[in-house]
Amino acid sequence: MAKILTKQIQQINNACSNGWRLDTQYVLLHGEKRLINHIELDSTNYLEFALHYNYKNQISLHISKYQHKSNDTFAVSERLR
Repeated sequence: MAKILTKQIQQINNACSNGWRLDTQYVLLHGEKRLINHIELDSTNYLEFALHYNYKNQISLHISKYQHKSNDTFAVSERLR
């Protein structure tokens, strides 16, 4: 399991703008840094954008659409790529 300091998280998030932030859960689980941004579409749907480096050391963008119904515990995702 990877470790990251709160100070490092704050430095990365302070360098981001327009709602982008470090995905700390992803860093802790996978040991890789990636940035995420959520955009609300309506009361039950939102888009999640994720930026990270792929295995070819290229920047990769993943777009997922989530639906979160009020009585469900978790949101359901549809990857758009």
